[in-house]
Amino acid sequence: GAIFERHYDSIFKYIARRVSRSSAGDLTADVFATAFSLRGRYDLTIPNGRPWLYGIARNLVRDHLRRSGRASAAYVRFALDADTSTRSPEAEAEARLRVEQLRRALKKLNRRDAEALIMFAVDDMEYAEIADVLGLKLGTVKSSINRARRKIGELVDTERPITGWGSNERGDTR
Repeated sequence: GAIFERHYDSIFKYIARRVSRSSAGDLTADVFATAFSLRGRYDLTIPNGRPWLYGIARNLVRDHLRRSGRASAAYVRFALDADTSTRSPEAEAEARLRVEQLRRALKKLNRRDAEALIMFAVDDMEYAEIADVLGLKLGTVKSSINRARRKIGELVDTERPITGWGSNERGDTR
């Protein structure tokens, strides 16, 4: 119960950015049902279960998208605020243009780099957590994120297409 309460919102948001909101609720419930059924396999020496839950979520989303036969353009939903009521029409139009630029840029990245970047920038995951979720070495995750940021910067003609990508608090030196 405590794990559910602590991680439900972040797991739901992670999933909702990748699939329709109507599917996100069911998939989020499946994450916690799967985690509960596999709880005996969890390594209790690892104090933070968040990467494990994200790994389960990632697998369920991948299976869902494969079953439904459609690629998710939802990677870029994070670029628009859910509440647009405070935006001017001009700001909303600019945000939508930026989303389209990011969507195109993300499609040109390899899947691993895009996923690592989104986990870092949107899901606020640490490099080590991303490495656990994706089953990669820490250095590979750092390289993937750096490569993705550089490529997106080139493609949208700006060094940082979204304010807040990277944080010195999380060890980012760029």
